[in-house]
Amino acid sequence: MPDIASEKVTAVTYPPATLYSDWQDHAEEVDMSISQFILRMTEAGRNHVDLEDVAQRSIQELHEQNTDLQRELKRQRARNEELERKLRMTVHGEILEFIE
Repeated sequence: MPDIASEKVTAVTYPPATLYSDWQDHAEEVDMSISQFILRMTEAGRNHVDLEDVAQRSIQELHEQNTDLQRELKRQRARNEELERKLRMTVHGEILEFIE
C-alpha cells in the first residue's frame, strides 16, 4: 500500500457528512490519519484487497511474536536463576575458605 509521499497532489472528494464521519472513526480505530486512510482504502478497493484478511494476518503475526517473546523471557529467567545460584555457591565457598 502506498504511503503519503513527499511528492503529492491534492485529490478532492465530497462524501456525505455521515460517511466522512464513519471514515474518521475507522481511521482512528486503525491509528491512521484520514488522508492515509482514504488513500489506503482507495488502493485496497482498486486492488480488491481484503482488509479483514490483512488485519487477521497482522494479528496472527503479533500473536506469534508474543509467543516467541514469552519463550525467550522464560529462557532468560531460567538462565538468570542459574547464574544467581552459581553466585550464591561461589560466595558460600569463599566464606568457607576464609573461615578455614
